[in-house]
Amino acid sequence: MTTSARQLRTATLLLVTPLSVSPACNPKYPDYDKTGSICVSEHIDDTLTRYRWLVSFPAGPDGVTAPMREVDFDTFFTSSKMITLDSVYFQAGSRVQCAARAVNSNKDEGLELSSPIATVSLGEGMCQPRKVGTVGAEPFSAKLRYTGAEDPDHPNLI
Repeated sequence: MTTSARQLRTATLLLVTPLSVSPACNPKYPDYDKTGSICVSEHIDDTLTRYRWLVSFPAGPDGVTAPMREVDFDTFFTSSKMITLDSVYFQAGSRVQCAARAVNSNKDEGLELSSPIATVSLGEGMCQPRKVGTVGAEPFSAKLRYTGAEDPDHPNLI
């Protein structure tokens, strides 16, 4: 799912892979036709934008939420510092927020802007848990294997 920071305010996030955000200097930003010229005049290089993701566990039955915490670890197949956040970092009901910092061609960093906090849907999406609000009860397992360079359809993939 690709969404702009502005759209996160009203988006129903589904438990899918990956969650992605488009800041104002990204050509996929919905109003890029308005923001693009500013980005060019300020020499902002969208490929250098720095990202942080913050996630919170789902609210408990009493509605109490946990504080947002920065996702600061990577796996062998994804990073928590990119424009996308893989669903291994959150679950149904989690609250998610992206913080982005523009960088210009001189490597000068701008102010960090944060998206509104959005909640991942409890009722829609893939791999829903058997019991709401639990982790580890999902009826799903996966095996990873390296296909090898000689695979005719999918060479060098995991």
